[in-house]
Amino acid sequence: MKALRNILLVLSFLLFFSSFSNAEFLDAHEYWVPYSTSQAFEWAAVDGADGYELYIWQLEGLKRFLSGKIVITNKHSIVWKTHGHYVVYVRPFKMVDGVRVFGEWGNSLDPTVGIVDGNPRAWVIYVK
Repeated sequence: MKALRNILLVLSFLLFFSSFSNAEFLDAHEYWVPYSTSQAFEWAAVDGADGYELYIWQLEGLKRFLSGKIVITNKHSIVWKTHGHYVVYVRPFKMVDGVRVFGEWGNSLDPTVGIVDGNPRAWVIYVK
């Protein structure tokens, strides 16, 4: 069981680092969030989008949270109840004849997707 846990940990770090397309990840902003408190996060708005689908990926536990959550703005806030590092994945959608047509997934580690203090910047959330 310990070997499986170690393999999963290595895979989570590989997933974490494979999300980077260049060396800009060294400049990622880290939100330090106390356990069981609310933290807002933001991503780049997409012109013409009617909303966004998102999910949150916990790196240490290889868990997905809020999978399929639909929001109408490029900002969201949740209460963080599990310790660890989190990356937010988001994709825009447009309503076409009553059906959601989705765009490509992006994540908060991409400096063109993440927004910090109103400016483009990669970010990760750390719940302590």
